[in-house]
Amino acid sequence: MAGGIRWKYRSGSLLGIGLVGVGLFDAVLLWSAQDGLRAGRTGAAIVDVLWAAAITALVVEVFVRPSVQTVDDGVVLVNPYRTAVVPWGALERVEAELTLELVTSARRFSSWAATGSRNARPRRRRWSEDDPDLAREQGTTPPNLAEVLRTKGFASLTGAMQCKLFIDEAWQAWRTAPAREAAEPGDVAPGVPAVRWHWRSFALLGVLAVAVAVGSASL
Repeated sequence: MAGGIRWKYRSGSLLGIGLVGVGLFDAVLLWSAQDGLRAGRTGAAIVDVLWAAAITALVVEVFVRPSVQTVDDGVVLVNPYRTAVVPWGALERVEAELTLELVTSARRFSSWAATGSRNARPRRRRWSEDDPDLAREQGTTPPNLAEVLRTKGFASLTGAMQCKLFIDEAWQAWRTAPAREAAEPGDVAPGVPAVRWHWRSFALLGVLAVAVAVGSASL
């Protein structure tokens, strides 16, 4: 069942830290490798290249790959070494305090890419996102994406809150989709959250780590 809103978020700070860090480490290691080749230390040069490859693989997985995506059927949280897929039907609420969290009946799914701050807690309570009755009593309504963009812009929001607004918008679009509204109660299966591990990334890092260890021991 399509939500009608497709969106992808990556943390600019994570990307910046990762790219700058891997650039500095790789530059030093590759310089050392070419220096070793010139001096005839081929083994040491190979180990330096392997170290650069291992660090790059780790940084890509931890700092570059993580993201939050809304797709037709739900939300995809890409974290280091695993991806969680939460269907719209299984989602109960979205929280955005210290980190973005998708709450289902069975468990919570947290995002590595989208973080917040403790200062978001009182604001979230004023908005009464998890308590519509309290919101009506206070005469307030939860914020929507269009209103936030018009009044504040994304620069004033944490990454977790940005993601929450887009997820709420897509979730609402899914709930009000014509095909879903026309369905009889019970016709639409809620779906089951799934977690997929990045086994190829595990294997690549493991192979590089073993290669570094063997190469270092042989020097």
